[in-house]
Amino acid sequence: MKSSKNEEAQKKYQNANNYFEKAGQNMWALFGFAETLYKLGKKETAYPVFEKVRLEAIAEYIRREEPRSKVLARTTELICCIHLRKSKDEISGIYSQVIDALGQVNELLTVYSQMQRRNITKTEFKKDLEELMAESRQVSG
Repeated sequence: MKSSKNEEAQKKYQNANNYFEKAGQNMWALFGFAETLYKLGKKETAYPVFEKVRLEAIAEYIRREEPRSKVLARTTELICCIHLRKSKDEISGIYSQVIDALGQVNELLTVYSQMQRRNITKTEFKKDLEELMAESRQVSG
C-alpha cells in the first residue's frame, strides 16, 4: 500500500517537474521546479536552482515594501537555505527576519504560505514556520 502511494506521489512530482521545467525563468516557477527536483531525489540538480531562487528572493525582499511580500520573499529564502543545508546560524538569522517581517503584517490580513501554497492567518503561518524549523533541525541534527 505504502509503495503504491510513493509511486503515485513520484508520478505527480514528475508531472509537476515537467510543467515547471517548461515554465521558464520566473522566480516562482524556478522555486517550484527546484522543489520538485528535490522531492524526486534529484538534489544535485536542484541545488543550483535553489541558489538562484535564493538570490532572487533576497532581491525581492529588498525591492518590496509591503510586509506580506517581504514575508514571502524571506520565507522563500529560508526554504532554499534549508534545502541547501546552510549553516544553523544563517538559517536562524533568516528565520528571525521572517518573524520580524511577519510582525509588520496587519492582524486582519492573511499571509501567503509557501508550505501550504495558499493564504493563511498569521497564527497558522507561525505554526507552519515552527514545524518547518523543527523538520530542518531533524534533518541537519
